[in-house]
Amino acid sequence: MFLVYLPLLATLLSCIPSCHPVALFWDPCIREGGCLNEEALYLANRGINIANDLLLLIIPIFLLKEFEMPRLQKIFLIGIVSLGGAFLYFIHPVETVQTLG
Repeated sequence: MFLVYLPLLATLLSCIPSCHPVALFWDPCIREGGCLNEEALYLANRGINIANDLLLLIIPIFLLKEFEMPRLQKIFLIGIVSLGGAFLYFIHPVETVQTLG
């Protein structure tokens, strides 16, 4: 559970104080103040999320290795979990490119 909430906490703690006044982060109509480089902040948070995704992909593989089942069945199960992760990493870059324009 900690692995899921840690990136959320890191994102919140990096995004909220990135603008002065803080409301400028979600209200671009405010003319006074300024923000940190939003693209750099976005990419840093994306890096944190990708690292977290990789960790959440790898952990089940190590847990599945410990299961008592036939070797071939274990290999197929690890393959299915890995396919889910591979799909995630083929979709994420496309989504990022479409988001950044």
